[in-house]
Amino acid sequence: MWLVYALLASLLWGVSYAAAGRVLGRGLSPLGYYACYLAFGTLCVGGFFLLSGRIARFAGELRGLGQDWIWFAVSVAAAPAAGLLIFTAISEKNAPVAALIEISYPLGAAFFTWLFFRESHLNLQTAIGAALIYSGIIVVALGNRG
Repeated sequence: MWLVYALLASLLWGVSYAAAGRVLGRGLSPLGYYACYLAFGTLCVGGFFLLSGRIARFAGELRGLGQDWIWFAVSVAAAPAAGLLIFTAISEKNAPVAALIEISYPLGAAFFTWLFFRESHLNLQTAIGAALIYSGIIVVALGNRG
């Protein structure tokens, strides 16, 4: 199921970026947009927690992190910062071009997984894919200078 989830997430990100590009292009600030984005997400997730009865379990999950609480903090700080940055990029350029550059994040994930945890999940196929991604970024960046 992970592949289905990932593909559906990709499609939903595409919808989100396309729609965000439209409203940001009409003058809504990235900061205002992102505040609404986070508020809506908070309400939805809060509702899911309440309806599912999982809030007490979540508190136990947080306690169970032990020393890894720092990685939790890093993750929950980095994700919203990245979100604000991508919506700012969309507002300054456009959704398709910004998304083509941002989609290189798996390379960062691989690098930081190795740097922080000394884990490597790379093989020949993923190395070739990474090279293609960077090649694509160069092509997109050169074609969209200015």
